[in-house]
Amino acid sequence: MSNRRKIIIILVGGLAVIGVIFWYFFFVQKTAKNNFGGVQDENAPVPVAGIDERLKGVTINKPTATAEEKFNTEIKALAKTFLNRYGTFSNQNNYVNFAEVSSLMTDSFRNYVFNDYLKKLQMYNPADGYYYEIKTEPLVITVQNQTIDEIELLISSAVTEKSNDEIEKKLNRDATITLKKVNDNWLVDGVYWKITK
Repeated sequence: MSNRRKIIIILVGGLAVIGVIFWYFFFVQKTAKNNFGGVQDENAPVPVAGIDERLKGVTINKPTATAEEKFNTEIKALAKTFLNRYGTFSNQNNYVNFAEVSSLMTDSFRNYVFNDYLKKLQMYNPADGYYYEIKTEPLVITVQNQTIDEIELLISSAVTEKSNDEIEKKLNRDATITLKKVNDNWLVDGVYWKITK
């Protein structure tokens, strides 16, 4: 066989393979989508093999969350995010986490944090001293008490403490967080820690 004939056979074979691939993707796939209904609306009934004729056409609607459930989910997300940032800090970054969440605090709680709590942390763990870090990971959130303008949540967290001269400590810590409604915004009005082991 000559080289020219080999090249022609290879070209024809390659075109045949490309043709088969083209045919598969544009015709077989399209037919399969049409046979199975293609992409369905999420609220459309889902066909089930062997379904009783009496149930044909019946749709099952997904339960939607009530306004109260949505509200509780949002409040829990706010509290979880707040506690994670509020309870995670190191002296080497000069406790910047408190400034990051200060917009989520009431005025009275912000004054307490910056004029009392933060000063004590800086005194006991200065930035120029040994390394000190706490990481807080909120795990379980429970609504303890709720009124129109105040919510009290109990958050169970896993806490890790690290420092240069000590072994890393892992402990469980519960926090009660109080949220108050101020000008139609929910703000943190207090965090009360309890060590639980």
